[in-house]
Amino acid sequence: MNNFIRSQVRFPPDLHELLTRASETNSRSLNEEIVTRLRATFSEAATTNQDAMLLSEIQQQLTKMKLSDLMTQTELNQLAQRALKLFRDTDSPR
Repeated sequence: MNNFIRSQVRFPPDLHELLTRASETNSRSLNEEIVTRLRATFSEAATTNQDAMLLSEIQQQLTKMKLSDLMTQTELNQLAQRALKLFRDTDSPR
């Protein structure tokens, strides 16, 4: 318990009830439930930020590439056929 800082937090009654039920369901104390959930949000935020940076890098690399660098000729032909079908489907009167 020496590695913790005591703090008082006020919760709306409905949120307290949700946390209490969740702690019982997960067989944790209310404190453990709150700490676990808070840690998870920071972990998710870090993952989201890492994913965003990775996605940005991938997008930058893709702008430097041609489709033929990514796809075989057969795949390019299939893509062209699908694009033509989509174009015809959206261009035709309804």
